[in-house]
Amino acid sequence: MSAKRIVRIKSRLKLSYQRVIRNTSITSQIFEWIINYYGRKIENKGFLLKLSLIGHSQFESHKSSPSEEVLGTYGFVFQGGFETSGQVNYFLETIEMLRSRSPKSPVVLSTFPIPLEFKNQILSSSIRFTFDVIENEDPGTLKRPYAKNLLRQISSTHNGLEHLYQLGVNKVAKVRIDQRIGNLNSIKFIDYLLHEYSTGCNQAQMRIVGSSLNTFASLPVFMSDCLLFGHIKDMRDYWAFQSQETFSESVDQVLGCFGPDVFQLGIHPEIWLAAKYVRSKGLGPKDIWACNEIFWRDLALVVDSSFLDHQWQKQSKYFASNYKSIKWLEGTLQSKFREMSFSDWLSKYGARHSPYSSIIEPK
Repeated sequence: MSAKRIVRIKSRLKLSYQRVIRNTSITSQIFEWIINYYGRKIENKGFLLKLSLIGHSQFESHKSSPSEEVLGTYGFVFQGGFETSGQVNYFLETIEMLRSRSPKSPVVLSTFPIPLEFKNQILSSSIRFTFDVIENEDPGTLKRPYAKNLLRQISSTHNGLEHLYQLGVNKVAKVRIDQRIGNLNSIKFIDYLLHEYSTGCNQAQMRIVGSSLNTFASLPVFMSDCLLFGHIKDMRDYWAFQSQETFSESVDQVLGCFGPDVFQLGIHPEIWLAAKYVRSKGLGPKDIWACNEIFWRDLALVVDSSFLDHQWQKQSKYFASNYKSIKWLEGTLQSKFREMSFSDWLSKYGARHSPYSSIIEPK
C-alpha cells in the first residue's frame, strides 16, 4: 500500500468520523470502534496510519506559514513522561512540524528518566531538530482525591520554564508531549491578544492565554492546564515548584480560606493552580467567585481550541467538547462542564479592555 493511499484512507476516515460523531451516540461509538480496529490492523501490517480523530474543525484546513519573526519570539516547553513508542513518535512529529515552521524557536523537552528503548531515538532527534532535553527526578504520585500525576506535571513544567528563562526567553508556550498546536499560524493571534488585552494587575507582565479545550465556564477559575501561553515570569509563578511536603499545605492555604464547600474543589488541579496564581500576585479575594472574576478580568483569557487546532493524542471520547455526542450524558456533564469560548470571555470580561468596547454588549 502506497503512502498516498494511506493518506487517502486517513482523510476519508477522519471526514466520515467528523460527520458521524455529531449524530447519535450509538453510531459514533460503533464507527469509532471500527476505525480503531482497522487502524490497528493496518499498523500491524507495517503501514503508517494516523487516525487524527481529535480535530475540532469540521473541514481539513490548509494553513499558511506563520511569520517566523513572531513565532521565533516564543520558546516552547514540552513536558511529560514517555510510556509508549506511540507517544514518542507523536511528540517527534510535533517537533518536526514546529521546526518546519520555526527553526529558531528555543525548544526544551522537560521529561523524566527516559526508558532505554526510547532514549537513543529521542536524543538523536534532539540533535536533528535542535531541542534541549531535561531528565527530571520523578517527584512521585499524589494520593486520592488529587490528580495522580500533578506533581510530575508541575515539576517538568517548572524546570522547563527555568531552562528557557536562563536562555533569556520572554514569551513561552507550555505544551504536553501528547498534544500539539496544529495551527501554528494562530500564535500570531495569541501574540496580538497578549499585547492588545493588557493585564489589569501591576504584578503581572501579561495575561496567560489558555485553550478552550477543558476550560470550563461553569466552574470557578477552571482554565485548562494542558496548553498555555504567556510571559515567562508569569508562567514561572503559575507553575511554582511543589513537593510532596508542600503540596497539601498549599492547597490548605489557597482554597481553605474560601470555606469547606470550596475546599473540595481542590481535587481539580486547574482550580488550585489558578487560585494560587491569583494569590501569588498579591491579590486576596474573599470568595472563590471573586477570585474567578479577578482571574478572568485581569490575569487570563481563553482562545477557542478549534482555532488553535489544539490536538490531543487521546481519542475524542475523552474530550468534554464531544460529550454532546453521547446522549445520556447531556443532562449531567453538559450542564456541569460547559467549555468557555473566546466569545464568552470577550463579552463578559474582555469588552472593557477592547478598542471596540462601545459596540460590544457584556453579558
